[in-house]
Amino acid sequence: MESAIQQEKVMLLFKQLDTDADGFIDRRDVSALAQRILSGVGEDGDSPKGRELLSAFDQVWEQLARDADADRDGRVSREEFTQGMRAGQLTSQDAYDRYFHPGVAAAYRVIDRDGDGVVSRAEFGALQQAFGTPADQVDQIFGQFDTDGNGLLDATETTRHARDFYLSTDPSAAGNGLFGPLPA
Repeated sequence: MESAIQQEKVMLLFKQLDTDADGFIDRRDVSALAQRILSGVGEDGDSPKGRELLSAFDQVWEQLARDADADRDGRVSREEFTQGMRAGQLTSQDAYDRYFHPGVAAAYRVIDRDGDGVVSRAEFGALQQAFGTPADQVDQIFGQFDTDGNGLLDATETTRHARDFYLSTDPSAAGNGLFGPLPA
């Protein structure tokens, strides 16, 4: 049985992926989320980082369609998505590595605008803005993610928190803020 926190995260993730809010996730939605990230950080979709992100998000869609689109209509309903998550198709460590980690890694490289291997508060804020996180909550989420307190996020911190969003049942896990605060 999934916990209440897992249910909240599944619904938040569905909302993030259903960019046109029509109740279904399709290839256009996943591509639109990637484009929103690129626009938010000022990266061109034709740049190497932009192409990498678009390709990684296309792979997210391909995996999602294969494993969660039960009726094979080219879109994933909220029910199909929820069932896929409950069945563990989307929530095991292996599934995280297949579905989401390539997108997370590509997004990290895109938001690391200066290529120095770490993400500043401003760079992180641009990503959170793309996710629709209220500006007044970005600092709090950044502080939770910055576990070593150095004012920067490295790839290890970012990956750990992203993985926690998808896999953790801990209601206080910092990764729960990946897409902004969970609904109250």
